[in-house]
Amino acid sequence: ELLLRILAVVRFDRVDMFSVLAALEELESSQIESLAAQLNRNSHYHWLIPVSGEWPIDIQLFGGEPEAGEEEPSEDEYAWKVVIKIKVTETEVIELSTVFDTKNIVNFYLAMPNEQLLAEANAHRGWLFSELQKIGIELGELKIFRKGSGEVSNQYELSNQSGVAKRLLGDA
Repeated sequence: ELLLRILAVVRFDRVDMFSVLAALEELESSQIESLAAQLNRNSHYHWLIPVSGEWPIDIQLFGGEPEAGEEEPSEDEYAWKVVIKIKVTETEVIELSTVFDTKNIVNFYLAMPNEQLLAEANAHRGWLFSELQKIGIELGELKIFRKGSGEVSNQYELSNQSGVAKRLLGDA
């Protein structure tokens, strides 16, 4: 409400005003979705993180709620999914889907928009594995692939993924 009052006083071009109003509607929509998720005993958070001189980073965080008809997840099966989208050019976006579970196992699924970024990501697999080991997190699965390609780079396979984590990945 305060932002709308400020907008009424500030003079914007018509195009800029529509952009600001669209951003406010998007913010309000995210808040309503988050509240609805909380009322259903689920968790969903969404942030657009501004980066100076670049496009914002889009981050979504989902709680590992059970599917309809399933029982509540036990503490051992609860998982969090994080989806990060980073726009690198006007038309290209890096998409990362990560699932964390209570057993300190993390799964990464990384969709790269071009061959150069795909090669760079594949070159840093060892570094990622090493950094996760340093902080006591096990890498269950790491898949790096070119967006729109059926080929998936599978260096790490997961054998002990929980049912909740599998379902969350399917939602990605």
